[in-house]
Amino acid sequence: MLPESAQACAKSPWLWAIPGLGALCGTVTIAAVYHTAARQGHLPKGSSTPPISFLGIMEPEHTMYQLGFLVTGLLLAVSVRLWSAVFAPLLTTAGFQQCAKDAMPSAHCFRLLR
Repeated sequence: MLPESAQACAKSPWLWAIPGLGALCGTVTIAAVYHTAARQGHLPKGSSTPPISFLGIMEPEHTMYQLGFLVTGLLLAVSVRLWSAVFAPLLTTAGFQQCAKDAMPSAHCFRLLR
């Protein structure tokens, strides 16, 4: 049986979009920062695909990098919390106990999110 708090949350039409929004935010951040760095001439000569962390060294892409990955990280944290509160109980209720157990993040992660 799904806990009461998770039942209301599981009915939300936008709940399922949060993990996808996190992935989209990370991808858009990388693309926007790369485009800005290339336009500003901040990429090293001969480098068409620099490491992601290199993209956030200079302004104005530094601020874009920080804000974009801040939002991405927050969405990831919410996704982890949703997994334990809603998705894992749904799998368990549906008879997929092993899937829910194998994919559960460690208890240490949840202490960090509280």
